[in-house]
Amino acid sequence: MKKTGEWCADFEGYAKSQSLDIKKWYMWYTTCPACAEKYGKNYVVIVAEVQIMKL
Repeated sequence: MKKTGEWCADFEGYAKSQSLDIKKWYMWYTTCPACAEKYGKNYVVIVAEVQIMKL
């Protein structure tokens, strides 16, 4: 997961563009390691608990 920092920065940038603060992060792979090896890819899902930014 060497690109995790890049993905998180992109996700956080999008959240901020929508006036949202990220309170808690959730991340997981979409497939098991055996399936990822078979298909050559294993996507990562990022979901977060957010709060509207205070102005």
